[in-house]
Amino acid sequence: MKKVIYHILVYIHWFFLGSLGLSYLSVLVSPEVCWPLAFFGLAYPVFLAINLVFLFFWAFRRKLLFFSSFIIILAGWNYHQSFFRISFRESTVTQDKTGIKVLSYNVRMFNYYSWEESPQTMEEILRFILSQNAGVLCFQEFYYAGNGDFSRQNITGTLGKDRYVHLAPEGKRSEYLYAGLATFSSLPIVNQASIVLPNTRNICIYTDILWDGDTVRIYNNHLQSINLKKSNRRFIKNFDPLGDDENLEKLKDISFRLKHAFIERAKQARIISEHIRKCPYPVIVCGDFNDIPISYTYFQMKKGLTDAFTGSGEGFGNTYRGNFPSYRIDYILHSKDLQSVRFHRHRVPLSDHYPVSCIIHKADE
Repeated sequence: MKKVIYHILVYIHWFFLGSLGLSYLSVLVSPEVCWPLAFFGLAYPVFLAINLVFLFFWAFRRKLLFFSSFIIILAGWNYHQSFFRISFRESTVTQDKTGIKVLSYNVRMFNYYSWEESPQTMEEILRFILSQNAGVLCFQEFYYAGNGDFSRQNITGTLGKDRYVHLAPEGKRSEYLYAGLATFSSLPIVNQASIVLPNTRNICIYTDILWDGDTVRIYNNHLQSINLKKSNRRFIKNFDPLGDDENLEKLKDISFRLKHAFIERAKQARIISEHIRKCPYPVIVCGDFNDIPISYTYFQMKKGLTDAFTGSGEGFGNTYRGNFPSYRIDYILHSKDLQSVRFHRHRVPLSDHYPVSCIIHKADE
């Protein structure tokens, strides 16, 4: 009986070892070519955790299979660093006159449709943002409508005081109704434009700011969402693994939405990455990528850039706080000739995303 159990464990070991390897492969192969790999990437933390269990189990049993677990985990070292960071000491870099604080936040329309129970959520979001005293603010799902608290005068007037503003809508826009991206800067804006992403309402905007005589380009992104319906969210929240055939249909619906989002984000990320590659200035790339660090989207967006989280963040840095499993999907990236310190994920429960911030410095010459 012990021999049978041992052989079963060996088969399970090889299955999850291979699954972890496929999750690594998901960052290299576009979902357009092989979309199932993207699901392996999404399950990366589960596969890594199980392989770590096997690593210690085989070490305890003094089995040679320990080396296969060790090798597959070591092979993904760069991926692990993108997903999790242990901070051993505070950065010794101080914020001097050349440093600028950057904050990126999906504000979920300032809770216009009352997803959060508190009627003061919009005011609390504005107070939080102002308290950060950031030089560059990048917002996704930015919104104003009509008159009163949600009016353009109140929201952009409050956040835009002593700042330059770049607004770009996702869809229709009027004088009294706006939904889209917004970038605010305490430094002068010398140029601004949008990048067209085909067959979608999602957009990317870029804003050139003048920083101590040098031009720096700020990219603000909101990539393809999964677009879960209320019924999908209820199903995830109350998931019953022993449910009936109806559960299977709901799982298929969610899987289809994930597949579509994986493919669309891959296309969008390539377009934006190519635009960044051709940019003649140092860049800061912010936004809600709607994808995790172990994904084709993230690695396309990160090409040639540095992730501020991997330099000075800590823990898992999860930024999504909805019913779907919490992952890090909001980012601040920058050119290698810039430096970032004091990356922080702010655990303020005012949106379905947590804001992220860091301080950007010009690299020492």
